[in-house]
Amino acid sequence: MSSKTTPEKNLADIRADILLLSSYFRDAEVPGLGAEHTKDDLDSAVVNAAASLLCTGTKKSPHADVVNAVALTIEGSKPLLTFTENIRITSDGSPFEETPITPDPSKAAALLDNWSEDLCDHTYTSHLEDVVNAISLFSSLEVPRSGYGAKFVFFIHRRAFRKLALRTRDFTLRWGGVLPFKTARLELGTIQQTMAPMTFKIELEPTVMSVVNHARITSEALGKNWFMFNLSATTIERWLDLFEYIWRQLEDMLLNERTDESKLPKPRESPPSLFQTQVAVLSIECLRALRPVLLHIFTSYETLISRLHQNEMSTIYKKVRTKFEGFKFPSQENKVEGEGEAKDKDKDEGEVQDEGEGGSDAKDKVEGEGKSEAKDMGEDEDEDKDEDKDEGEPEFRRQRNENSGSRVIRFLDTITAWFVSCTTVWKAATMAERRYFDDMAYRRITIGVPPSYIPYHSADNVVSILKDLLGETCEVSSSRTHGLAGFASRACIHAEAALMALLYNKKMHISVTKKCCFMCWVLYLVLTNLDNPIIFAFGAHGVLYPWIAPPGLPDQVYRDIYEWLLEACQQHVIGGHSRHSSGAGSEVSDGKGVMEEESYDKQTLDNYVLNK
Repeated sequence: MSSKTTPEKNLADIRADILLLSSYFRDAEVPGLGAEHTKDDLDSAVVNAAASLLCTGTKKSPHADVVNAVALTIEGSKPLLTFTENIRITSDGSPFEETPITPDPSKAAALLDNWSEDLCDHTYTSHLEDVVNAISLFSSLEVPRSGYGAKFVFFIHRRAFRKLALRTRDFTLRWGGVLPFKTARLELGTIQQTMAPMTFKIELEPTVMSVVNHARITSEALGKNWFMFNLSATTIERWLDLFEYIWRQLEDMLLNERTDESKLPKPRESPPSLFQTQVAVLSIECLRALRPVLLHIFTSYETLISRLHQNEMSTIYKKVRTKFEGFKFPSQENKVEGEGEAKDKDKDEGEVQDEGEGGSDAKDKVEGEGKSEAKDMGEDEDEDKDEDKDEGEPEFRRQRNENSGSRVIRFLDTITAWFVSCTTVWKAATMAERRYFDDMAYRRITIGVPPSYIPYHSADNVVSILKDLLGETCEVSSSRTHGLAGFASRACIHAEAALMALLYNKKMHISVTKKCCFMCWVLYLVLTNLDNPIIFAFGAHGVLYPWIAPPGLPDQVYRDIYEWLLEACQQHVIGGHSRHSSGAGSEVSDGKGVMEEESYDKQTLDNYVLNK
């Protein structure tokens, strides 16, 4: 990449231009820079799981809009986990704050022993402390299988009931309101004509096996908890019946009953009971354990994938295909996808959340353009204010090399992510050969920002500045400059960017609750080009959001980031489609080894299988 910034351009102007460009091109996608999670080492698995466990949502912020990041470094000879969140700044700046977290295993024991009585009125701060305390408790156990692993699974899912309910509701509605399992049944005849018999060797806990047995699905026992299953034209219908039953059980526990079929099901507002939590967790455990069968069914048959795609593109989800109002460069006109031209007229109707959990965020953003941001920046008080509305986006924007069938599996992975993350942390903490967290230290930081760090461009000269940056031939859209100051004022320093700046030149494993944006990915590329030993444990997409460059980096880093952004805006930006949460933790463990038959109450198991 050639250097374009002139020596006369000072760093303050560069930071202001970065904020202006990323705000103007918000929601646009830069193709070719996406990256999927590929790290499967234990360090990456742990930071991924930690990020996922913190993304539970709160009463004030059920969507878990406050994006947090986790970094693992070695300080001296001891490992250190550092936590931070997206940081919105004001003209007064903010001081650097470092808060050590001292684990208290006794508090975790009391909390987990009474997990069903938790009020779920936690804040991000209190939940972070509870998770750290639980990890410390696991490390202190002389006998790992004491039941605390299962209690932790129940505790986390109960804490996450709001976000889990939203994901469950949106999976139900995603494909035109028709469950993928039902769609598969509609295509059953065609599938049966083309399918070849398949066998699956799967390890199942006794609880999951009892559910499978009651579906009259035959198996061959291979050894302790290992079974061979057949999937063929004669058995696929039973499998689909089983999956739909499991899903309905999950729905019944997390969604309010619909009194009017014309209205959308609503996520429950009160914490689930012990019984409801256990039923929900058992359903999730079944979905995760039987994932190989689901993966084959939904990714192997073109007629089913085509039908899912038709459902996905229909009716109520038309409005979520893009929120980007296309702008045009003369040489790039054909790269702007036409879906944005409709401008999503129904975006304000409020009928449906945006894909996943982002719909209310989209509505708030449209209504909030140009409004002043005069909000108290109190840490927990701000959790309901959508710290990063753009990042609070859904689980299933389209990815490259993906189809509607694989998207079914990816979304199910986001629903099972907490379960997998719980097992990852439990196994790491209780490994016989090396207890991973024994010497671990923990801290929470807020990056320091000096006063007037970001010199905002005057609204009066935004258009002229953009034309100067992008070229006179660029058509600057008045609809996108309207309210631009409002978007810029709500920008923040992204959590992962803050950690990369704070821990500059240190070897780190880093993860975040959502796939990182184009700018954070560019920051990572620039730093690794400078031989910074950073290991990303999460994926990235190419979507732009209003972005503030974190302080504390060498001057050349800011100049390189600016050049990346300017080149992307001048040449490569198209309508965005690939934003989505990372589903952190969904690929870091097999999800086994924690739940036992005695983990569930007998009433839970009896009701679950007898209802089949």
